[in-house]
Amino acid sequence: MRVRFLWLTLITLLMLEVQKLKAGKDHNLGDFDVSLDTDFFTKNVFRMSSVATNTFILLLAQAKPLNFIQGTNISLQDVLSQGNRKEFHHIFPKAHLQRLENQYKDEQINCLANFSVLSRTDNNKIKDQSPSKYRSEMPTDDQILDQILATHFCPINVFIDDYESFLTSRAELLLKKAKELSQVI
Repeated sequence: MRVRFLWLTLITLLMLEVQKLKAGKDHNLGDFDVSLDTDFFTKNVFRMSSVATNTFILLLAQAKPLNFIQGTNISLQDVLSQGNRKEFHHIFPKAHLQRLENQYKDEQINCLANFSVLSRTDNNKIKDQSPSKYRSEMPTDDQILDQILATHFCPINVFIDDYESFLTSRAELLLKKAKELSQVI
């Protein structure tokens, strides 16, 4: 309840500043501190209705992601169409993580850092395989592979199948890009 109140207050204040800008008056837009850490990507759950998820999607989209397996461009128009959930998938498949001994909780499996834009075709090929297994479906040329991974802010350590290490590395890459985009380096 408190978080919702804080969001509503923030949105109200933002709207007041936008109105000042529109009227040509002095405003405080741009005079805010951007405070972000890797927890944003590891603690927020992927939900299409959340601001965190929508912000994350825009971060992913600006990198013009390539299909994981095919290496071709992903149509951002289709991905960003309102209500489209079909192109966002787990990098470490949910079924794979649920089979592991240390059974991860849904919040850990569904955190932002484990999601990316993947075509349904690629996702169907990946299914519930571990990253080390679906790596064989991806291009063999290391340069092409690096390019694909870079467009997803995905570390190469994804293929060693250490989920916690992957989350840490990916969250750091996502944070670096978020800070770059917000000019807070």
